[in-house]
Amino acid sequence: MNPERSDYLNGDYDTGNRLLRQSYEYFLKVFYKLTGLPSVPGDENVPQPAKNEEGEDYRVTAQPRMRRVALTDDEPLDSKPSAVIEDKVIKKPARGKKTSGAASGLSTDISKTEADELKNEVNWLNSLKNYATNPETYPKPLIFQNDSVFAIRNDYPRAMVHWFIFPRENINSIEDLNSSHLPMLQSMLNLARLIISRYPNPDIVYRVGFLAIPPINKLHVHLISQDFGSPLMKTKKDWNSFTTPFFIELETLIRALKNNNSYSYKVDKAHNKALLNEPLYCHKCKAKLSAMPRLREHIAICEAPLPKGQIFYTRFA
Repeated sequence: MNPERSDYLNGDYDTGNRLLRQSYEYFLKVFYKLTGLPSVPGDENVPQPAKNEEGEDYRVTAQPRMRRVALTDDEPLDSKPSAVIEDKVIKKPARGKKTSGAASGLSTDISKTEADELKNEVNWLNSLKNYATNPETYPKPLIFQNDSVFAIRNDYPRAMVHWFIFPRENINSIEDLNSSHLPMLQSMLNLARLIISRYPNPDIVYRVGFLAIPPINKLHVHLISQDFGSPLMKTKKDWNSFTTPFFIELETLIRALKNNNSYSYKVDKAHNKALLNEPLYCHKCKAKLSAMPRLREHIAICEAPLPKGQIFYTRFA
């Protein structure tokens, strides 16, 4: 359609169809947002049950149907539809003047805007620990919560969908967990599934787990979509945090605790710090990329399947 780039696709009609589909989906999403119409027709008339099938009382509008990918347990899942969450619009930081490491307090040259954003994120993470300990102080409504767990959407996401799930119990680290925490961990997983089911796009794939060395000293789980399409995903440390064994799957830990009552997870800090310094690899095809800009370009067009051996979640169409 652009006469100056008429050979852009080189006759690759599959890629052309995919790009057109993504464009139309985006236009529809914007249309629904501007008009105030529900993203999924009929969801506005869904009844509002107070409890899910596990008997947990969530302050949400409904428990919709969803499916899990690569799971083997027999836990029942709700089959009802639900109202949806609008995808958060992530704006790319504006470019600013370069700031030296000495002036910004950082070790490398970055723009003033990026330095300010980094400081804001650090301040937000510090506040997040207080919110995790005292959720009633959180300035926004807690959409998802019950007596044992609650969720906060990440204000500095590394993917298009990125949530934190916290226990109300005061637990500092994954190393403090034991089999007595199984009900709480299961509740965290149930809440992750519930959040996933509130997003209308059935093609989005998610993982749920801990970071081996988290940024705050308060136990929490990340629910993160596997598109990694956020402009804030821009460092090797960020990428390797979510695409290497540095990311510890919640369900894997639950199974280990169920199989061995005396099991406890021990974090090898030296090993995990080394994982953060590994080269950049595509999380799907494992292609090695030289830098984050090239990696972002690659994953935007990579159509390889997600790797086996990991646990993924998705919503029913």
